[in-house]
Amino acid sequence: MMRYIILCAIGALLSACDGSGPSHPPAGTILTSSCNEYTLVETVANGSGGSTVRETERSPECGWNPPEAGTISEQYCEDYTQVTVYHDGEYGFYEEREEQSYDCGWEDPVAVFDVVIPSGDRFNPVVIEVRFEQFDEPYVDEDGRPLIIDWYLEPTDLTIGNIEQIDDYTIHIYGDSRVGEGVVSLNEEEFLYTIESEPTCSVDNRVDCQGYKQYGEPHIYYGEADDRIVTWELAVLLYDLREDSSGIAIHEEITFDPDSGSNDPYYYYWSRWLSRIDQYNAFYERSGVFVRYELKKLYLASWGSAESLESLTKNLPVDIALGYGTSYPDTCGVAYPNRSFIQSTTVPTGMSRCSIKTDLHELGHSIGLAHGPNNERYANSGYIFPQFGHGWYDLCGAYDGIMSYGYNDELHSNSKLTCNEIFDTTEFGETIAGGRDYADSAYSINRVRYNVSLVHDEHAENLPSEAETLSIETSASEKTEEDERALIID
Repeated sequence: MMRYIILCAIGALLSACDGSGPSHPPAGTILTSSCNEYTLVETVANGSGGSTVRETERSPECGWNPPEAGTISEQYCEDYTQVTVYHDGEYGFYEEREEQSYDCGWEDPVAVFDVVIPSGDRFNPVVIEVRFEQFDEPYVDEDGRPLIIDWYLEPTDLTIGNIEQIDDYTIHIYGDSRVGEGVVSLNEEEFLYTIESEPTCSVDNRVDCQGYKQYGEPHIYYGEADDRIVTWELAVLLYDLREDSSGIAIHEEITFDPDSGSNDPYYYYWSRWLSRIDQYNAFYERSGVFVRYELKKLYLASWGSAESLESLTKNLPVDIALGYGTSYPDTCGVAYPNRSFIQSTTVPTGMSRCSIKTDLHELGHSIGLAHGPNNERYANSGYIFPQFGHGWYDLCGAYDGIMSYGYNDELHSNSKLTCNEIFDTTEFGETIAGGRDYADSAYSINRVRYNVSLVHDEHAENLPSEAETLSIETSASEKTEEDERALIID
């Protein structure tokens, strides 16, 4: 008996002496606790003699007591920008930036409108710009415009001309065939400007202001150094065998949706002709002609003669037209020459069924170019500039002007370019690609380019009637026997 009592006493710490087994702390009893930064780490009894570790993040017992989210930590200025730093509620931070803060010295800029160029015409615009006072480096760009201002220019009404907004700080106003004083409203302020007639090279007794013999209307002229590129909007009428009762008709306009790409049913037509016109423009650029064609309209049509083709192109909303796909028997093309262009009901038109060079040759006739006095067939001098507005053989070695009948018709003659410049070579030495005393078809085109671009002036307001246009053309050319408009059959 004594032995059992002693053993029981010795093992009392390990188990009950009533035979029920060991005794353990109840489950959930916290045995130990400590902090790892803001995390409370506790050893918790599981009731079976074991334990688990429990971690409680952001524990107030370990000192977690951050400022409430959104509490301002600090505030300061960076130039005109106010920076406010906030607590994020987790001992972190975030910032907000207020540009153009009055608390950081921002003052609203004073917009000053400058009518930089107060007068203009249909090609040289009136220019109005905005500048801002009380701005210095580094808060302005090189033009003195603020880099951080929330600004926009809002043109509203104008009384004459057409407005073009270049950017938030600049507008251009071009003429619309009317002349006179105009008023434009910009951000609720009104400004005056003037639209003038385009300058012309006057013609007196068939001699123009440069001393060249000239037929037809005076041409818009900005001086010999003017090399501005002008766009001619082009319509192409593709010959279609369908005929109506008269045999002369536009059967269908070929429209193209660029967003549809090759899925558009007319993609083939447009891609083919856009590529062809790219070649027109490359030829002109290489020859120093300051004109670029833009395909504006494409049609399927039928016609029986150059006259009936012109009747189809008359009054089309373009500056120049080409009928392609047929011609007179044994010819590649035909065209009527023209001497008058501005706001004319007659659209200069060529007919071609052969190469790109044929297209350009016939379009050249339609704007007054001739074959040249030394041409082997149908020799003639320029219809507008008889001294030089035509083709010529052997301009650069064996290369001929495109208006002649030469086999190597690779250029428009140009007295301002060397053959090396045109062909990007050195083989021709200092040979000039033309001369005003014998052939300079590039100069002839350049001299009429503005007038041709106004055959269809889509921005014009007071367009003359057809009768008025015919009257203008008759007066300009005076219709002498020398001026007769004969069909050129190539």
